[in-house]
Amino acid sequence: TCHYVTPEFDKGEIISQTRFPIEGNHTAQSLRDLSHQYLLKELLYFLEHSEELLSKPRVPQPKGGNYYSRTMLERERIVSPEDTPDLIDKKIRGFYCPPHKGAAIILGNKYE
Repeated sequence: TCHYVTPEFDKGEIISQTRFPIEGNHTAQSLRDLSHQYLLKELLYFLEHSEELLSKPRVPQPKGGNYYSRTMLERERIVSPEDTPDLIDKKIRGFYCPPHKGAAIILGNKYE
C-alpha cells in the first residue's frame, strides 16, 4: 500500500494498493520476501503514475486491523504445553525470520 503519511501511525489515506495471494506454508521470512517483490512493483507503479494517482480523491484507510506491541509479540511466540500441534507449527512458521527471535519454549526462567 502506498499512502499519505500522517502523525498517527498507519492512518494516512490510501494512494494505491496491490493485493497478492498468499498460498502454501509460508514463514515470516518467506512472506517478507514475497511482500518485498510486490512492494517494488507498487513503488515503480507509483513513480510512473504519481501525477495521476495524486490527483485522485483521497481514500480513507478502512477501520480495523490489529496493532501488536513488542510485549504482545513476545507473548505470542511462546510455545506452551496447551498448544495444539497445528498452533505450534503456526508459531514456528510465523516467527521464523532470521536474525530475529523465533518461536520459543520456557524452561524454568529462560527461553530456549
